[in-house]
Amino acid sequence: MRSCGAVFAGVVVALATQLLLSLLGVGIGAAAQNPGTGDNLSATSFSIGAGIWFALSSSLAALAGGYAAGKLAGVPNDETGAGMV
Repeated sequence: MRSCGAVFAGVVVALATQLLLSLLGVGIGAAAQNPGTGDNLSATSFSIGAGIWFALSSSLAALAGGYAAGKLAGVPNDETGAGMV
């Protein structure tokens, strides 16, 4: 199978993207809290926001990994005209 390396590269890209987006989400969540003041987010809204961020970041990471695997697979598509006679 020619594209095993492309699949592994896609997995690495997806995991790296997920890690970076998760760290960004942690930073945004930590910045939203104001210790020592009474205007903090409730636990319910904080959990909902974290869940939405996790779903979006997971989807974006999967898309990035799939795109990278597709580009690295080396399979020609119809737009490039490769293999057309």
